[in-house]
Amino acid sequence: MKEEITVSCTIHNNPNNISLIDYLCKRFTYQDRSTWMREIKNGRVVINAKRSVPEQNLQLKDCISYTTLREEPPVNTNIQIIYEDEYILVVDKPAPLPVHAQGVFILNTLIHILRKQTCNEDLCLGHRLDRETSGVVVLGKSRNITSKLMTNFEEAHVKKQYLAITRGVVDFDTKLVQGWMGKKPGSLVDMRRELIKHQKDNYKESFTHFTCKEKLAKHSVLVCEPLSGRTNQIRVHLDAIGHSIVGDKLYGHRDEEYIAYLNHLEKRGDIGHGGNWDHPRHLLHAHQLEMKHPITNKPMKWEAPIPLDMQSFIHKNKMHN
Repeated sequence: MKEEITVSCTIHNNPNNISLIDYLCKRFTYQDRSTWMREIKNGRVVINAKRSVPEQNLQLKDCISYTTLREEPPVNTNIQIIYEDEYILVVDKPAPLPVHAQGVFILNTLIHILRKQTCNEDLCLGHRLDRETSGVVVLGKSRNITSKLMTNFEEAHVKKQYLAITRGVVDFDTKLVQGWMGKKPGSLVDMRRELIKHQKDNYKESFTHFTCKEKLAKHSVLVCEPLSGRTNQIRVHLDAIGHSIVGDKLYGHRDEEYIAYLNHLEKRGDIGHGGNWDHPRHLLHAHQLEMKHPITNKPMKWEAPIPLDMQSFIHKNKMHN
């Protein structure tokens, strides 16, 4: 069922005096330029509650509002609060649930749901998780706090531990995977990355420590500790050693399969379908997160229990004597 909604954002900085159309195309890539042009001309995009034109230059504190009909794929909205004080909010994000607007998702996102629940439009993500990754997410209750959180993550002042269920049984108890990550040449999927052994232009060094927690009949349960902060690092590293994550729709699959899945989502299809997957979502969970509080500087540690879908998969796939 389609629902009419109005979403808004405020311009907090605009050093290049960007125009409305350029801003929309750069920040909200789920629609192409021609579509945004049409929406502006039809009066669905307004600035400070007044009709606008595509070439209008944005000013500080301008409020851009977009009214549209939305129909989005269903998501898991069972968000649990782990910790809260006057500065930060820590939640256990379920999966599948995007953390922010992307592709066909605007309403069905962690940040939109939490801003609505808390009545705080200044609530912002301190970091990100994939829509199919569950677990600990930290948010700041003001932009100043969020900036401090993001600095901690960017400067690696955070210790993270994930749990992953892999395809195939690993042949190690512990393993350090390292190398340079970069865009895979020739891939039809822009976000696909590869891991190589030697330094190369535009590739970034990465390290992940893996510990085998349990070996199942045809899978493994691993504790994953990323020692660097590259996007999709754990997924790329596990794929590189031949043990991609159960349910991963990109790694362990051909480009064409993933593109077909994205087309399925564009048609508002269910996140867990649209292909021949071994699980509806990839089984990766942000289990623990340690960092210093952005205001008190007190050491903090939060943990999200292993979700039911991962518990069930482990139980069903245990070795039988």
